[in-house]
Amino acid sequence: MTTIFVRTVLFYILIVTGLRLTGKRQIGQLELSELVTALMLSELAAIPIANNNIPLMYGVVPMLILVAIEVIISFLSTKYNLIRKMVDGSPSTLIYRGVINQKEMTNSRITMNEMLVAVRTAGIPSIKEVDYIFLESNGTITVIPKRMRQTVTPQDLNLKVTDNGIDHALIIDGIISDNSLSLSSKTKEWLYKELNRRNLLLKDVFYFSINDLGDILIIEKERKK
Repeated sequence: MTTIFVRTVLFYILIVTGLRLTGKRQIGQLELSELVTALMLSELAAIPIANNNIPLMYGVVPMLILVAIEVIISFLSTKYNLIRKMVDGSPSTLIYRGVINQKEMTNSRITMNEMLVAVRTAGIPSIKEVDYIFLESNGTITVIPKRMRQTVTPQDLNLKVTDNGIDHALIIDGIISDNSLSLSSKTKEWLYKELNRRNLLLKDVFYFSINDLGDILIIEKERKK
């Protein structure tokens, strides 16, 4: 039992590390080659975990080779368009300027029902209000509404607005984020000073953020009754 536990933890760490080394994201955002790599890594890990008679190296070595291949292919894909098209493919245009490309739908094996689901998910009531639909290389469907359906922006109204930048979450549930501190160009000394000004302890803060203009938002933890 101890051997199985150790092997399981070891291969879990290897798989997570391997996928992190590929520099990729969530499963729903994986390209085809990345998905294949993830599936093969899990299969390679399962064999030595289930059978103690199989040496660890029989799983570790192929996993390292797969990760190396994926990293190399990802690097080459950024340099050469031909390799990127061979590995990842290219987006398909299912609707172009309001006209459905039925041939491309057939080639991509996308049904009308699937396209209607994507349209409704995008908050558009009718497909006649869609200008473009793309089937991306990672399998997601992108819907672009016609101009009249698009959200009005301040630029459309010739309005000048202040750009507040983004909020940097410096404290979440009493824990300081060193990364957010660095991005906001703040220090822990400054942070503690701001807490002291408000008579707050770190453990009392549920959320503390600051945007690029210096506006601070603090939410205290709820008191236990």
